[in-house]
Amino acid sequence: MLTYPPLTQELLKRYNWRQAVLIIGAILLHGVVCGALLFPCKARLPIHVQLPKRKFISLSMFKKEIYTKLCINNMLFAFGLSIVFVHLPSYIISVGHSEYAAAMLMSVNGIANLIGKILHGIAAQHPTLTATRLYTMSFMMVGIVTLLCPFSSNYYYLLVYCIFLGTFSSCWGSLLPVVLVELIGLHRMNNGYGFIMIYAAVGILLGAPVAGWIYDASNCFSISFYLAGSVFVASSIAMLIPPLKNMFCKTSEVQNVPSLYGKASAKYTTVQPSENNDVYNLNDINTQK
Repeated sequence: MLTYPPLTQELLKRYNWRQAVLIIGAILLHGVVCGALLFPCKARLPIHVQLPKRKFISLSMFKKEIYTKLCINNMLFAFGLSIVFVHLPSYIISVGHSEYAAAMLMSVNGIANLIGKILHGIAAQHPTLTATRLYTMSFMMVGIVTLLCPFSSNYYYLLVYCIFLGTFSSCWGSLLPVVLVELIGLHRMNNGYGFIMIYAAVGILLGAPVAGWIYDASNCFSISFYLAGSVFVASSIAMLIPPLKNMFCKTSEVQNVPSLYGKASAKYTTVQPSENNDVYNLNDINTQK
């Protein structure tokens, strides 16, 4: 995040864009080697644990309305983020700043994103704040600051915007797994995270072409930022819409509904040992469904 913008700028100065992309792709390919070195850890527990059998692909999380909202939330956020990252460097240059200044602002965004991940992790541990609530609030803040971005071309104004953008958008990577566990449970985490990434990929895939079409039609970057900011706000609102089934039932009938404004309402029962006192069955855990 810190070195990528200036590195890209330097490569574009020394080579053409095709050669620069080829070099960047070769650098990213090293991630395959790093990933090949990762192996699952073998947990050493003092007791034997019987793990429930899991399906390779499960769609059970789509039965939860909140998960569908989370998928829409991620698709919209990825769509808006793609527009911002495609147009932000060009916008900075178009308002009179140098290419080097644009690269530095993108690096500042990366540094703020790194620090933001740490801050979000600390804030999520607060006893009165859930990860889901913090996640939703951060998305709303990204939308607000993006809507305000085109109001000034001052370098320090854009610097503050990049800091806020990087800080608040960092919740996407740092809190999403925690939010998934809060909303759909740990046993659905693998499949749930995988399908959400598909929705996010669709958003990223559509964001860049739409950004290009908007600029070709208007010859103005401001409209792109207004669209991206509106989409960010919409992604946050999608998480705030109450469950539809709760709109048609009495308050007394609504029980055990996950809330964005309090701690997770899932109920857990104590796991009882088996007859030999050394085997626990995780299927006996009564989680909210």
